[in-house]
Amino acid sequence: MKNRAGFTLAETLTVVMLIAVLGAIAIPPLVRMREAASVDSGRSQVTAALWLSRSVGTRWGRTAVLTIDTLDDVLTVRVDTSGLMGTADSVVVREFRLGDDLDIDLGSDRSALCFNSRGIGVTSSSCPALGALITVTRNGRIDSVRVNSAGRVW
Repeated sequence: MKNRAGFTLAETLTVVMLIAVLGAIAIPPLVRMREAASVDSGRSQVTAALWLSRSVGTRWGRTAVLTIDTLDDVLTVRVDTSGLMGTADSVVVREFRLGDDLDIDLGSDRSALCFNSRGIGVTSSSCPALGALITVTRNGRIDSVRVNSAGRVW
């Protein structure tokens, strides 16, 4: 026999089959871990948005509003700047785009939460009720953040 270089078809198919079996075993747990991490990150983003809303109200000495848009899966932190430096409206401090960034579905029993200059939850025309239950969901995985009437996260 002559010296042969390369691999036979049977050897190549065996290696391909081993890689396919290992991939079939390893990929589902990796997908589940990614989804769980995404939901955890979404919950952290909701908590960060709540914290930012409370601190912005305190920083500016004005009412801060956290708008919860469940259709676009966006949290928006705004502060009322009317009367400050000649302005007559509100400033968007930050948007948290959970749908675009994390592929998260946002749910809530409120459309907005308001915080006064001391960081305490208040009611107004745009925030008729105190407290909220905010949920983050991805592919059946769900987590929630409950906000009490004072604006604290449970």
